[in-house]
Amino acid sequence: MGQSAKRYLDRHRIVRTHDMDAAQEFLHSKGFELNISARDAVDLDVCINCAILPGLSIGYLQHGVPATIRSLSDKTDYQLTLPIQDAMEAHAAGQSLLCGPQCAVVSSPQSEYWARTAGGGRRFRVCISEQAVCEQLGAMLGYAPIGHLEFAPGMDLTAGFGSKFARYVLAAVDDFERTNSIMGSSLTVAAFEQFIIGELLLNHPHNYSNALERLDRSIAPRDVKRAIDYIHGNLGSPMTVSRIATAAGVPGQTLFCHLEGFH
Repeated sequence: MGQSAKRYLDRHRIVRTHDMDAAQEFLHSKGFELNISARDAVDLDVCINCAILPGLSIGYLQHGVPATIRSLSDKTDYQLTLPIQDAMEAHAAGQSLLCGPQCAVVSSPQSEYWARTAGGGRRFRVCISEQAVCEQLGAMLGYAPIGHLEFAPGMDLTAGFGSKFARYVLAAVDDFERTNSIMGSSLTVAAFEQFIIGELLLNHPHNYSNALERLDRSIAPRDVKRAIDYIHGNLGSPMTVSRIATAAGVPGQTLFCHLEGFH
């Protein structure tokens, strides 16, 4: 993820403090407990910068010193934490993982989460609302998921999808820092959110991955036409997988497998 000591997303500042009480109070209000040893407290440098969209957010976090952070209550979003430089021990989905620039941790709602950071604890964090993920999963499946969606807790950032996802995050951070074009309109916001959520659902393992892979049934040309007509008729409005799939009358995953080759 890179070795620079810079802070990221300063134009999207949420909080910056060297005061332990202020840092703990802020994080407690967000559902987290922060613990730092007394000997390190003098060097505390908490910085939380975050670009916030309706369904997800991308943020930069640091403590400045080794720290332990723990969720206090059931989380209501999916969190992907990508350490920038130092190692980080994490616990998610009942598993303990050693993370770092080569490995991210993915935590799901209703699952205990804690992390122990080394060094300054510099990391990127992507938070996606449970509602946004479940809506897109339902659209892709063609039915509302019955049980809780849970992602595999580890993501290898050195190869395959994990490597691509790390590049997506860095590209988004660069955009939020420079032009902020992603936030330029409701269309780009919706497209960005749909892309990130869709990529995760299709490429990072979870308990519905097999169900998505089985959606290979044939699709009638009229279904594809309904989807294309809907897209053409709504070019000025934010589009979601759910709306397009509903218009076509087929599962979103089946539809888009066919749309990829429909030209």
